[in-house]
This record gives sequence, structure tokens and C-alpha cells, in this order.
Amino acid sequence: MAAVTCALNVLQTRKQGFDYNFHNRVEPDTGGLYAFWLDSGACLYVGMSTNISQRMYQHRMQEHNPDLDSYFRAFSRRIEVSYIALRDRSAADLRRMENKLISALRPITNKT
Repeated sequence: MAAVTCALNVLQTRKQGFDYNFHNRVEPDTGGLYAFWLDSGACLYVGMSTNISQRMYQHRMQEHNPDLDSYFRAFSRRIEVSYIALRDRSAADLRRMENKLISALRPITNKT
């Protein structure tokens, strides 16, 4: 539970602007958790990946979540992202943590 609390704190406090090149600023092949936010503070989406850089690229270039895509299109300059690298966690651990963060943050566009 301490790891989830730490991840929640990082995701809520280390937000930065999200743009087409954001994936280039994330160390390649790094796994972890991430969240998209509106600059108003509303959580849009929480996700996990074993390769955050690649996943950020996918989100920006070929979004498969129509609701999140609508926010990207309508509010592109107001979207922020935060992430926490967790290199020592398995995909199953990341998925469990992601589910707990979704429950805590109640993101607008996560599918249930």
C-alpha cells in the first residue's frame, strides 16, 4: 500500500505539459505508471506500461480511447502528464497499482 500512496503523490505533484515530443523526454524501455490531467487538476486517465516512452507516443499519435482522444483534441494546450518510473515491478504489479490508482483518482476517461 505504501508504494501506491507514493505513486499517487508523485502523479499528483509532478505534472508537466504534454506535447507531441513528450515521449522523447522519457527514458526508453522504462516501465511505470502515468496519468493525464487537465490543467484545472481533473484527472483524465491513469495507465501503466512496461515502456512509458512508447505508450506516450501511442497515446499522442493513435489514441484508441475516444473519450481521451476528444480531450486531447479539444484541450491539447491544457493537457498535463505525470509519471513514475518503476523499473523493478512486474507488469502484474503495475496493473494492480494502476487499478488502485484508478479507484483513488476516478479519472474521467478510463474505461471500466
